[in-house]
Amino acid sequence: MHDVNYVDLILAFFFVYPILLGFVRKFSSVDLKRDVNSFESGISLIISILTSIFLAKITLVQYGDIINSKVRDALNYITVNFLGGLAQSGIVPNNSYNNQFLIYVVLIILFTLVISRVVGLIFAFANNIAIYQVFDEIELFLNNKGSFLKRIIGAVMQVPKAICYCLIVSIILNITSMFSVDHNFNNYLEASKPYRLISENVIAPVTNSRLAKELPKVLNDSMKVVIKQVKPGQGSSTPTVGYPANALVYYNGVTLDEGIRSNKQIDEFARNLVVGHSSVREKANILYNWVGKNIEYDNGKADKVLNNDLDVQSGAIHTFNTRTGICFDYSCLYVAMCRAVGVKVRLITGKGFNGTGWVNHAWNQIYLLDQERWVNVDCTFYNYADYFDNSSFDLDHTDAVIAGEW
Repeated sequence: MHDVNYVDLILAFFFVYPILLGFVRKFSSVDLKRDVNSFESGISLIISILTSIFLAKITLVQYGDIINSKVRDALNYITVNFLGGLAQSGIVPNNSYNNQFLIYVVLIILFTLVISRVVGLIFAFANNIAIYQVFDEIELFLNNKGSFLKRIIGAVMQVPKAICYCLIVSIILNITSMFSVDHNFNNYLEASKPYRLISENVIAPVTNSRLAKELPKVLNDSMKVVIKQVKPGQGSSTPTVGYPANALVYYNGVTLDEGIRSNKQIDEFARNLVVGHSSVREKANILYNWVGKNIEYDNGKADKVLNNDLDVQSGAIHTFNTRTGICFDYSCLYVAMCRAVGVKVRLITGKGFNGTGWVNHAWNQIYLLDQERWVNVDCTFYNYADYFDNSSFDLDHTDAVIAGEW
């Protein structure tokens, strides 16, 4: 993808620099105590930020709809009048100005201030009780040893600090990626093995609101859209708002008509699920819950599509029969089931945040006639949180394009 991955270079620098510095300076109890304070400040920052992101996501993603209205109004006032002003003045980029993101940032800052203070007090207590005494004993032991051994010990003692630096840089990159859908930036992140290792195994499990990795590993380009010019005799009955009218659009190798194609079994199954329910919202929510609970994310298929192997079966029928699929398949099956019960529905393509970066993604919208509005629905993210008319949907979904409406 790139000859030089700048993310790898940045992480390598922050890992190697403190170790080399420790080797040059040699071991010293005084220097190490100072370094420990710096290291602990970094650890406090890491713990505080990760915990704060975790708490902020719980607040907004999982429990956003039941937040006290006065608190939400106060947060909106702060973000619109303060941070919004910065956005308009150019201090904060205008393309990052979004109420949900700004509320998210404010919550992270508030949580971080409190948690970092608590963690700092814990470290200070531990230092005075034990850690500093250990350093003094090591220095006494090394006084009669050679200079090279002191350099080696000095370098080894800096490894935790080096790891800490890499974690902090990775967290900054991860947070930055949430506010940026720049293709090149995300490509660098996607291609960086050290960043992905840290992000997938340390950052994402904590910040995605559940310690278990409930968020599917949605891979970039595992939902491929290919647009071709329509030849005489070709065409589609499916509206593709946002794509050229004189084009034939393929999703993972199939057209949208093929993807959402249903059969008698799916139609009857969907109707039986909503028996006794008359409102559009109830029907759509029942179907969302069934698809989310019963369809398993197919990581093997995602890998195949990612590697341009489009010799895979996609769409509603295959997904219903196998109970597996990727985001496009979830969305197609949801469309088929909604159509069977008379719910007006859309299939949306765009970008989703998978915990590491922004990736190609697909989801749905359903129309609530009584409220005269379209509601976002993401069955793929079902196990991560409630993504049926989630008030914080825009936190991890962007660049929406209406692929089809029925």
